[in-house]
Amino acid sequence: MYPRRARHPWGHCGSFEAIKFYVSNEIMSREDPTFKLRITPDLRRKVVEAAKENKRSLNAEIKARLESTFDHSDAPAAAVALREIIDRATALLKAYEEPDKNQN
Repeated sequence: MYPRRARHPWGHCGSFEAIKFYVSNEIMSREDPTFKLRITPDLRRKVVEAAKENKRSLNAEIKARLESTFDHSDAPAAAVALREIIDRATALLKAYEEPDKNQN
C-alpha cells in the first residue's frame, strides 16, 4: 500500500471535483509568461464570483474565459455554410412550388 502522501500524484485532493479540475486544466508553471492586467473593481468582483462558482482560481477563470474566445474561430465559416444550405433549401422550395402554380 502507498504511503498517505503518495496516494494521489496531485496531492491530498480526494473529491471528484478537485480531480476533475486537475485533469481538465493544464498545469501552469511559474516559468510561463506573466503580465499585469488593469480591470475595474466591478469587473474583478464579477470574475471572482465566477471563479468561485466554477471552483477555479482567479487566474484559471480568466485563462478559461480568454481561451474560450478563440474556440469560435470557425464561426464565420459555419455561418457561410449555413447560409448556403438555407439558399439551396429556398431554391428547392421555389422549384417545388412553381409547378403547382403553373398547373392552376
